[in-house]
Amino acid sequence: MRVGFISFAHFHAWTYGDLLARMCDVTIAAISDADVPRGRKAADRYRCPFIPDYHAMLQDDTIDCVIICAETVRHAEIVVSAAQAGKAILCEKPMALNLDDAHRMIAACQETRVYFQLALPNRYLGPIRDVKDAVDRGNIGRVHAVHSTNRGKNPGGWFLDPHQSGGGALIDHTIHAVDILRWVLNAEITEVYAEMGHMGTSASVEDIALLTMMFDNGVIASHDPSWSYIPSRLEWGDLTFEFVGDRGGLRVDGFSQGVVVYDNRHPQITRVPVGLPKEYFMLREFLDHCLSVHGGSAYGIDGLRALEVTLAAYQSAALHRPIFIRDVRISAKEGDADGTH
Repeated sequence: MRVGFISFAHFHAWTYGDLLARMCDVTIAAISDADVPRGRKAADRYRCPFIPDYHAMLQDDTIDCVIICAETVRHAEIVVSAAQAGKAILCEKPMALNLDDAHRMIAACQETRVYFQLALPNRYLGPIRDVKDAVDRGNIGRVHAVHSTNRGKNPGGWFLDPHQSGGGALIDHTIHAVDILRWVLNAEITEVYAEMGHMGTSASVEDIALLTMMFDNGVIASHDPSWSYIPSRLEWGDLTFEFVGDRGGLRVDGFSQGVVVYDNRHPQITRVPVGLPKEYFMLREFLDHCLSVHGGSAYGIDGLRALEVTLAAYQSAALHRPIFIRDVRISAKEGDADGTH
């Protein structure tokens, strides 16, 4: 399998590259990046050609698939171009900045029958999969409520530019939780109420937020996506869920599988994960399906649903009232009809 990378703007690209470089059935065939020094650094690291213009990379018929880790604002244009070139696609989240672009991405992949997957690796965490199994088996009965957190540290850089990222902590850390909740509960979110703000920082985007969501099966959920971890904390962030059912409850820490290391030579405590990382399993699924499954956009739809919830949350925070997801969809369709976005 020959893989091309388009942009290392998102720091997850380095994780993906390191994992792919150790897979015996994978070759990192080329790297493209609008940031030439960064792209050349990646090409040197993975010992492959550097191609500044990604369109030129897409013309290489020997490349089977591409991994897109560009700034969110560029996702739509790159995904559509990759689909038209017949490449299977793994795209970093969030999917896009607006629903019009998200629909264009899915449509392009369906029309060209290329496999399209969003980078949603947290489904592959062992503790999260155990919770999914427990809920499916009915171990806690009918679920009535969930509280979730996906807090972390402020990533800086282009993540703080709303024109490139779409927003701050809300869009950055709501996507994963919404994906897990929809998957575990096998239900769709119908209504969102959100508030957001700043923790006294100079960032032009929100770094704290809180969401309340209603599902079509009656479950109510809350979510904290804030960049509220200070730099000196041991962990980079968290991913936690507490499910309340009529016969019991479940609490899960998605990042709990690891070994805490104390070393006198280094002042900071480190946590070393055990086993293969979640990104490995995500990449293996992508590689195993991208050539055999044509037109599969299941994860494209998952990314779209998470984006709908996130955009509804921004509307809610601006208007200080709940927003129905159906209204966000209707608004997007009306924008398509009159040529606005």
